Amino acid sequence: MTNKILRVSEPFILGKCLCGCGIDIHIRREDGKLCRFKLGHHNRGERHRDFRGGRFAGIYIQIWAPNHPYATKDGYVPEHRLVMEKHLGRYLDPKEQIHHKNHNKKDNRLDNLQLFPNVQDHNKIHIKEKHENDTNKRRCVICGGIAGIRKDNRYLLWLRNPLNKNEWVCRKDWRKIMRKLTGRKH
Repeated sequence: MTNKILRVSEPFILGKCLCGCGIDIHIRREDGKLCRFKLGHHNRGERHRDFRGGRFAGIYIQIWAPNHPYATKDGYVPEHRLVMEKHLGRYLDPKEQIHHKNHNKKDNRLDNLQLFPNVQDHNKIHIKEKHENDTNKRRCVICGGIAGIRKDNRYLLWLRNPLNKNEWVCRKDWRKIMRKLTGRKH
């Protein structure tokens, strides 16, 4: 798409940005200079000096897919979303979340990915995993009880020992310690 040639006297004529985004721009700016791109669009994607084939790794590996309906403004989509979309044969809804089973955000093999319908369901698995990993190390230093999750999925309350913050105690023993320290019921 090309913009027409303008005479110097023509004020503020609208045209389309040549990067392909389709945004209307003033071809002639207020200072009289001619423009072909919206500010910042002249070096996007393949035209950028640091473009290395459309793949870069931040927190997640990003793939350049400017025609994807849920691409960022720079035209990138997380690779794990593209892998899951290819497997399902449809675009993922923006609310759908993908979980990396081994917690390596750069491991985008299909057998390492798990799809969740929303953020809440995705967070539940992280809370459960965190609690299981965290409570495996917890043992009450007084009664020797081992931490865990009750059958109704409620978490047992574990508190730090008021006498030694590096130790854990169960609620029952914490109350006993606090009663001795303060002389009142907790």
